[in-house]
Amino acid sequence: MYRPTPSIEQVADWTKANTSQDAVFLVDLALDEFRSLTKRPVFVTWKDGSAILWDRSYVQAWAERLKEIGLDITQKGLTEKTARKKLGSLYKKLQDEDVSQIKSRFPINYWVVPATKTSRFPTVFENKSYKVLEVK
Repeated sequence: MYRPTPSIEQVADWTKANTSQDAVFLVDLALDEFRSLTKRPVFVTWKDGSAILWDRSYVQAWAERLKEIGLDITQKGLTEKTARKKLGSLYKKLQDEDVSQIKSRFPINYWVVPATKTSRFPTVFENKSYKVLEVK
């Protein structure tokens, strides 16, 4: 049985206690459990693409959000495995300027990053593995 790491659980607990239910989080696309743990919206996850099964029109919105991170899902030869790997790499490379660009087009209130990431955005929560940055 899968259980999130204690560090992710701490971030989730802080999020539930300290943010509004409509606050949008930019999280590593590998943190699929973040939305369910926090009951907060996230900018995009890989699994969001499964919405095509009941709402085909959502694919365009999902693809646009992935492209904001840097992944073009129309790229030839892209498999789920290579897409997930590339997304992880692209997320790690995001800088303040990239997130500001995304925020100019989409609502984002917080950005969850590794604790070692430097940023000019204020840190509102931190543990040994993660920081939650307020995107202003």
